[in-house]
Amino acid sequence: MSTELAEDRESLLYAGLGRRLGAYLLDFALSTSILIVVGVIVRILGVAGLWHPTGPGGQRDPVGIWRALGGAARFSIIFGYLLCLGPIYFVLFESSPWQATFGKRLLQIHVTRDDRSRIGILRSLSRWLAKFISIWFGLSLISIITITATKTEKALHDYVASTVVLRGRPDSSSLLGSWRAVLGLGIPFVWTLLAFLWT
Repeated sequence: MSTELAEDRESLLYAGLGRRLGAYLLDFALSTSILIVVGVIVRILGVAGLWHPTGPGGQRDPVGIWRALGGAARFSIIFGYLLCLGPIYFVLFESSPWQATFGKRLLQIHVTRDDRSRIGILRSLSRWLAKFISIWFGLSLISIITITATKTEKALHDYVASTVVLRGRPDSSSLLGSWRAVLGLGIPFVWTLLAFLWT
């Protein structure tokens, strides 16, 4: 009987699909909102006459402008878009004393190694890459199945990075560190804005 109670207590530690999905959607909205802010700034600059993207012959058609861009300019815009999907944000926040992004923090969950210790930047990066690849190749359904069907409620990217998502907050009462927020959200913003202004 005591073994069953211990297993029940252990299962309460893991973050379920609902919390994880909710946290991901909050974080996705936050990180991609950078694109909206950049779009508003670029639009204001255009209305004020301070920025005029033009294609061949002075055309303002977005498709024509895109086709007229050089390889470096296209790469910088695509890379800015990828940065807005959150690699810096997720990596820096999940390896922080919080062990969580803003979304995870709000929903009271955090990421640890399998042994419950804090993850480092490289493990956090491998976790994000595995998540990105699984989403890109349509493997999210498998992650949903593994989260709901396994005792430790791990997604595919958790298996790759040897991590687990737990309920609650880590024992550490340390602060996030404002530099993480500045870099995690600031770098994608600056890169994306400059990439658009370059066109």
